[in-house]
Amino acid sequence: MTTPATVNFTVHQGARFFKTFTVAMDLTGYTIHMEAREGVNDTDPIAGWDLSSPSNGISITATGASSSTFTVDVAHGSTVNIIRTSYYDIMFIDGSGNRDYFFQGILTPDTRITQVV
Repeated sequence: MTTPATVNFTVHQGARFFKTFTVAMDLTGYTIHMEAREGVNDTDPIAGWDLSSPSNGISITATGASSSTFTVDVAHGSTVNIIRTSYYDIMFIDGSGNRDYFFQGILTPDTRITQVV
């Protein structure tokens, strides 16, 4: 098992969360899953933060023999659900079902003055 990299993010409540990652591996045949929870032992993910590729918030945009790119895209309506420091991880699953955690970290909410309704 790979030790996941720790990457922390600020989530601007009410704004789109859009992050692109490049990893040093070929993601052909992989699916990617991401979940965020308020507590590491919570049973349910935060609403709007149960993501997967290829069509539920994560897209694999470029795949090559030595590196690949994937994007996490969370709509502004779901970023408002990060109301306190929360935890996330990202798991890669290969075509044989082998699972590896590649990223983990903390999501810190940042409230803004402008609120569009």
